[in-house]
Amino acid sequence: MSSPQPSRSVLGRRSRSKGKSFELVVRDAILFAFRDSGLTMTIRRSSQAERAYDSDVVVVGDQLPDFLADVWWECQHSKQPDPPTKYEQAVRDCEVFYDRTRRCRWPVVVWRKHGERTLWLTTELGTIVSLLGNPSTTVGRQQKILATVRLDEFLEQLASRVVLPT
Repeated sequence: MSSPQPSRSVLGRRSRSKGKSFELVVRDAILFAFRDSGLTMTIRRSSQAERAYDSDVVVVGDQLPDFLADVWWECQHSKQPDPPTKYEQAVRDCEVFYDRTRRCRWPVVVWRKHGERTLWLTTELGTIVSLLGNPSTTVGRQQKILATVRLDEFLEQLASRVVLPT
């Protein structure tokens, strides 16, 4: 005899719990990468009721450089991740955020496939190049070229850009 299918509310609760757990994994990865940077930061999950008012993971702090404070972290942990579609959602959310605040954000998608350990980051190639320190380049700006890199390697490079005021 087969067990009954879980109700929609049970499935929804499981999905939200899985999303929360993954967002905490992403938070921990960011904290780990910046552990020796000297930055004081708080990383939290956004309220899911806020939708496009905040990204899935929010990094705040008094002395955060713009290249870190302005990243829009969208997260996806799935059996069949779809980073390009999730990226388009992040772009739309950034546009809503801009309309409300007049502040630009860098949309990125952090994702992982079920059963795997590696965290990936997908965004436009021009965003990666700009965030890693060469904002004058035109790489990826004429076309929307999406690139995927390992999150830990990206964060390591991002953390290397931190210069605290003396």
